[in-house]
Amino acid sequence: MDLEWAAEATAFDEAYVSRLSSSSPEAVAKFSFFESGVGDAEAYALFRRRFPEMQVGLVEAGTSAERYVEDREWRTVVPRLELRDGRILTPLRVDAASVSGPRRLVPRVAWACVELARCREGVYDDKTLAALRASLDEKVTTTTTTTTTPDTPTDPTE
Repeated sequence: MDLEWAAEATAFDEAYVSRLSSSSPEAVAKFSFFESGVGDAEAYALFRRRFPEMQVGLVEAGTSAERYVEDREWRTVVPRLELRDGRILTPLRVDAASVSGPRRLVPRVAWACVELARCREGVYDDKTLAALRASLDEKVTTTTTTTTTPDTPTDPTE
């Protein structure tokens, strides 16, 4: 795996999660992923027409998510969608409410369609955003604890 690509993918994922976790459900519902609002509407319609039953809140292995990435019909639709870097592999959080959970690498256009559906369908309600923030806080705490060296004094009252 190319380390530069991995660093860019991680930075992209972290920036999106940070933006998401600092937004209200009303603001999240207005997130735009494609070049224009028309692009978002078309992408969402195409996605749901092809995958009407896909649960986007929790994308489980072995479900339509795998079919989504592999689907030849979908691949013929992708060129109609305007998305910069649409073919770059991007980490998709399997669980919309978790920062530290598993991720699946999917083309950015697939990631954008799933995230667009999550935003449009209200997956990111107050409860889910609170869980996402808590997961993010836990990740930051774990990272801070993990990166503390034994020679670094710590305050036991923290």
